Amino acid sequence: MYKASVVGVDDERTILEITVEEPRVREAVARAVRKVAGRVSIPGFRKGKAPRAVLERFVSREALYDEAIQAIVPEAYSAALRETGVKPLDDPEFDGLDDPELENGEPLVFKIKITASPHVKLGDYTAIKLDREQREITDEDVDQALEHMREARAEYVPSERSVVEAGDLVTADIEGYVDGELKESFSAHDLQVLVGSGQLIPGLDENIAGMNVNEPREFVVNLPETSEDGETVDREVTFKAS
Repeated sequence: MYKASVVGVDDERTILEITVEEPRVREAVARAVRKVAGRVSIPGFRKGKAPRAVLERFVSREALYDEAIQAIVPEAYSAALRETGVKPLDDPEFDGLDDPELENGEPLVFKIKITASPHVKLGDYTAIKLDREQREITDEDVDQALEHMREARAEYVPSERSVVEAGDLVTADIEGYVDGELKESFSAHDLQVLVGSGQLIPGLDENIAGMNVNEPREFVVNLPETSEDGETVDREVTFKAS
């Protein structure tokens, strides 16, 4: 009932030509007449029973053809995509359906313009060979892996010590001040820190270690930053930790 082929490319869009055979066109028109007749009230006739000649006094032939086109085109479009293998990336643009003649005994021929998914032909990727790096696993590597696993699965319990030591997991409030002004970028509340792990900016770890749990500590850290002229200078930040 449908035939389709790729006939060209226009502005990077693929053009398909679709042919709907005459019997399918005739069937679509007949169904359209019955469908429209069932919606129209014509004096002297029950809905759907008026002859076509009478129906066309109330409904234009163009309206009947439009009803038939709406039934034909979706089917034809789907069939064309299956037959050609084209995969659309956008909605189709139709050409040749503005004022078609459906009852001239000829097939209906129209065109569709779409942006199609490109065909990608893979090269012989199976020929690509990679040299695997052969790395010897040492006892030190094994010990490090076991230590990481041990640390990852470690359970922390409250300590009876009052002085913070390296390896302790502490919860701290930290406030950072620059020229007496509190800076949110250097501050945190209820921050969990593994002391000595290097998680914090340089200078904080060293000052948190040795703190008494019940005694806040204030200290100054010089942090490097880049000035407007591109030079690296130290910025003095005062921290309060508790």
